[in-house]
Amino acid sequence: MNRWLRHTSSLACTFALLSCSGEETHAATTSNHQAASRPSEPVEAFQTELLRMAFRATEKFPLDPQIKNRCREREEVVSAALQLGSTELALEFTRQIENWRKGACYALVARELVEQGKTANVEGYLDQALASISAESGATGQAWRVDRVRALVAVVKAMLGDDAKAHELAATIDTDAQREVLVVDEARTLRDEDFDKALRQVDAVCKSGSFEPVTAQLRKCVRLYDRYFADTERRAALEERICRAALKSTPAMVRVELLTDSARVAAMHGDRAKAEELIGLASDLMAETPKWNPEHRLPLDAAIAEALHLAGATDKARERLAAAIDYFDANKQFVINMFRGNALRPIAEAYHAIGDEQASIDLYAKILDEAFVNPNARPRAMDFIATCCSLAVHHIEPTAELRQRLNGIVDEELDSPW
Repeated sequence: MNRWLRHTSSLACTFALLSCSGEETHAATTSNHQAASRPSEPVEAFQTELLRMAFRATEKFPLDPQIKNRCREREEVVSAALQLGSTELALEFTRQIENWRKGACYALVARELVEQGKTANVEGYLDQALASISAESGATGQAWRVDRVRALVAVVKAMLGDDAKAHELAATIDTDAQREVLVVDEARTLRDEDFDKALRQVDAVCKSGSFEPVTAQLRKCVRLYDRYFADTERRAALEERICRAALKSTPAMVRVELLTDSARVAAMHGDRAKAEELIGLASDLMAETPKWNPEHRLPLDAAIAEALHLAGATDKARERLAAAIDYFDANKQFVINMFRGNALRPIAEAYHAIGDEQASIDLYAKILDEAFVNPNARPRAMDFIATCCSLAVHHIEPTAELRQRLNGIVDEELDSPW
């Protein structure tokens, strides 16, 4: 499975397991649990600088009462380091996390090491991941934390070929949202002879009408669509489910996401006609949906623009991005200022993806302007961290002016009030 599909942040999914972006050549499909060794691209100095800058911003969060926010943001920086393949940097940051998220990060590091074919220390990190949640077991309302770590560990155990332990852990997971991690990962481990059985499972779950299980099965279909794209019959069966059979039971935002992700798959496999068809369906659905909040609409516009670019329609992609910025400017009064960066960052990333570097840098500057309208340090710091991680992950080197501004922010503008 290519790195984009493995790491892309699903618009309705909050798990670091599925977050990240970047593109990678398609790996050979295999039913073997052991991931093939793959080299990591070297991390450039400016990317390390940006991630260290982001981590410095997490230090501004006072442990009392901001420990939850502080650790969540540190996990975001760990995730960014892993998106770049830097397990060393990710481990450095992981060791400084003060709550249960340290365990989730150890599991994520372990997964990346297995992806790279470096398994020597993996079991130790998985042990540390499970140990980190011992204090959470039995805590009222905190089952999702335990389930999340167990789900992440179960995925790595399956990658290592330890099906018995993977199934044992999976059996203890009670929350639907955490089961999604396991369901989507089935696309990687599915044996060819179990394909028809998997489709029957998709159909059965989609009839239930329960949002999270249905969405998980459809996301699994997208990843299978990538894996079996060369198989005309299986590809058609998956496409039918993604595009028609079950989409009525999911919200419009998820439907657009699924169609756009599938369009990117088709484009990366060289089928531009199919990519354009799927993009058309996604665009029509967006147009038919009467009202979008900018923080929901703009990430979808960015995804469609990148799909258009991959399909060879870069001019249309550029038009879509320009229209998205106009939409934001016309409607930003309806967006709470702490969420404006979340709306605009995907557009900045998309400009970079289509080769418009100046437009991308200009938009990152605009993102900082919008974020720092908020008088409170917490949302400013969160937006700053997200911006630094975005620049690093997408390999966007700041200009001297933007770098100076970022340094000034982390040094002087995140201290108060909390």
